[in-house]
Amino acid sequence: MQLRKKVLGALLFIVGIGVFCQLSAQSLPRRPFIGLDLRWNTEEEVLEVARVHAGSAAEKAGILPGDRLLRLDDTPLKSYTQLLELVRRNYKVGDKVTLSIRRGGQLLSYRLRLGKYPTEQAPDFAIDYREIKTPQGHLRCIVTRPPNSQAVPAVLFIQGIACQSIDTPFDTQRPYTQLLYELTRQGVATIRVEKFGIGDSEGPDCIEVDFETERQAFLQALRAVKQYDFVDSTQVFLLGHSVGGILAVQIANHEPVKGIIVYGTVGRRWTDYLLESRRRLFMMKGKPEAEIDDYLNGINRCNVEYFVLHRPKSEVANANPAYERYLRLFDIRSDQYWFQLQEVNVPAEWSRYDGFVLSLWGEFDVASLEEDHQMIAHIVNKRQPERAVYVRVPQADHGMRWTTSYREVVAPYNPVIGHIVNQWIQAVCQAP
Repeated sequence: MQLRKKVLGALLFIVGIGVFCQLSAQSLPRRPFIGLDLRWNTEEEVLEVARVHAGSAAEKAGILPGDRLLRLDDTPLKSYTQLLELVRRNYKVGDKVTLSIRRGGQLLSYRLRLGKYPTEQAPDFAIDYREIKTPQGHLRCIVTRPPNSQAVPAVLFIQGIACQSIDTPFDTQRPYTQLLYELTRQGVATIRVEKFGIGDSEGPDCIEVDFETERQAFLQALRAVKQYDFVDSTQVFLLGHSVGGILAVQIANHEPVKGIIVYGTVGRRWTDYLLESRRRLFMMKGKPEAEIDDYLNGINRCNVEYFVLHRPKSEVANANPAYERYLRLFDIRSDQYWFQLQEVNVPAEWSRYDGFVLSLWGEFDVASLEEDHQMIAHIVNKRQPERAVYVRVPQADHGMRWTTSYREVVAPYNPVIGHIVNQWIQAVCQAP
């Protein structure tokens, strides 16, 4: 009871104001770097140079903003994703490549030597680039640690569904990056792991990886974190964002942790979440209740056919042409990923967990449900009273941005989230 009062008191004050794995520092190579930020020019259907990074191979070669990028060596370029994949799969730092460029009416060719992708830097704490060894390949691991030699609490961050890099040397204003940096400045080490096929990470394409393989990789990362000499292995936490919250509780049920922080997560069976979240979105848009019910009835049929019966999306779409666009939302991951996610009984996972929990939901989060976060805290406290705390974060959206409404974004990160998380970690670290 005293711990709960202490945690709630701190949080209310803040809210009111506003396979074993091994880690190595060197063996996983840094990915090549051309030095271009690109955008897709929809009118010309071509990649356009938006920015040339200072000191990069592209700058030294003479490429300019506004240039149209046509080919990499002999390969025509059709998307930024394709270019990244070509470089990641076929080249290494130091290799020479030829870029074919259109500048105005001129066709130009530039020969350049690929550089090394920069790393994140911070003036007041250390950032280490390490790796995790898995059966499918090595994964990039990014560690931030306070500038002291003693063992400290640690947070392993588990990102959501998207196949996006969490290695951000050019964009340290990303919400989760700012959150993890803030925790490190308060004395907490943090660890991020790139997914398979993303950034420096080896292995299959992220989109093709299934849910269980991804879960095993993060479980291995957790076991590795406990072996760092600067980590207090009795004070390790998981921070799961979105579907990362489901992974977090599953992992914690296999490898004990001091606590779990979830933000914008899912607290129920996947298809149940899909229906309820879409009901909420349509109600927010003011759609008639009867229209919403008809729409959800069709979505439910699609969900059963695809997620439960495992019929191909193309077949389900042919049977229900009106829902083809809805089914395309799930092209971002493999069929097996979704089928395995659907099998997870999320409330059952939380009912087995016996550590501490901080369940956070932003008041302008349109992607997740407040009642899921309340339910998570309820389930945990039902088994072990006073272990879980639910907090509704003011002026925050699903992406942890600082927002004043569902449309108005004030800043890329709401610092209240970091204050809440840090206060909770400090309080829980003192608990037996």
